[in-house]
Amino acid sequence: MVLNAFDEHNEDILYLDVDARVMKYPVLFDDFPGHFGVHFREDVELVSNTMFFKNCDICRALVDLWGQEQLRQPEEWDQRVLQQVLGVITHAVPEFQVINLPKEYSHMEGIYEWHPGVVIKQIQISREVRRRPDLVLE
Repeated sequence: MVLNAFDEHNEDILYLDVDARVMKYPVLFDDFPGHFGVHFREDVELVSNTMFFKNCDICRALVDLWGQEQLRQPEEWDQRVLQQVLGVITHAVPEFQVINLPKEYSHMEGIYEWHPGVVIKQIQISREVRRRPDLVLE
């Protein structure tokens, strides 16, 4: 999906989960200082609900390898596979800059406390659907 977006648009890519709500203009991405941006919960666990990819060869390689590894590990959660691949890429390409996005860019309802500085809010509807298969979304 992201690799196709690079090919179709030839621009940087901001990926948001489908249930994301942009609460404020995300100024951090105007002059993004790294190649790839993602939030790490408690500075450890990669959270893939908001990701920024510079349109560059390194990010294309990251996305391509992520897709390959996901096919090899279809039962594994995609963000865990991405975290594994990210470790490989950052080790192989030391100049690859990964920016830990502030939690305000990956605010998760029910996990982080709300505050007025939230830029991107994640509703977490997929978790609710898993808990309640009878739920009807409009």
